[in-house]
Amino acid sequence: MFRSVPPTNLRLTRRALAVTVSGSALALAACDLDPRSTDAGPDDAEAPSDPDLIALADTVAATTEAAALVAATTAAHPDLIARLTGFGDLHTVHQAALAGAVAELREPTASATPPVIAPARPQALAAVRRAETTLARQLAGRAQRAESGTFARLLAVMSAAVQQELTALDQEPAA
Repeated sequence: MFRSVPPTNLRLTRRALAVTVSGSALALAACDLDPRSTDAGPDDAEAPSDPDLIALADTVAATTEAAALVAATTAAHPDLIARLTGFGDLHTVHQAALAGAVAELREPTASATPPVIAPARPQALAAVRRAETTLARQLAGRAQRAESGTFARLLAVMSAAVQQELTALDQEPAA
């Protein structure tokens, strides 16, 4: 039968999380990250309606917007830098992992509108938490719908990494 194992404190340090996510993302990025199906014919390869290319464009835009929100929030509230640095580092790693496939995109993927940051620290932090939660859900959904296995794994790893950072954020005291 199964034996009950007492729970342990599984809290990851930011450094351990960054190393894990960086290693996972870079390992997946080292694979041939082509969100398009490899069995597509020559006419299909250039089709602008490729669902994985659309998902890639949406992912690049969402990650860029999340990174901009984190940067603007830490600029407006420097006391949040320690709590939000993990998100900024994570988005940088994710953007690097997606960079190999971005050449496939024909249009700009992110809006040039800077994010609006709440003047009060708790509301600004809550806005980042909401945006990151939304990003994690979007990444998980895109991973489920991806046609390329490599692309699906990358999106799943990205979603899990954002979720881990959210868990760490929730566990940190609001100094």
